[in-house]
Amino acid sequence: MAMHTYIPQDRLRAIAYGESVPDRTSGSALFADISGFTPLTESLRISLGPRQGLKSLPGIWTQSTAR
Repeated sequence: MAMHTYIPQDRLRAIAYGESVPDRTSGSALFADISGFTPLTESLRISLGPRQGLKSLPGIWTQSTAR
C-alpha cells in the first residue's frame, strides 16, 4: 500500500504546496487486537475504496459494540 494512505490529509496538502506544519499536534491512538479486523478492513477497502472503507468503520464499530 502506498505511504500516502497513512499520512493525514492536512500533512499531504502541506507537503504538496510546500507549506510548513507544526512539529507537534494533539490527538489519540488506539492499539487493540480485534479478532477479524484485518479481513474486515481489507474487504471494505476492496469493496468501497480506501477512503469510503475508512469512513464506514465508525458505523460498523457502533453496530457491533451495541449488541
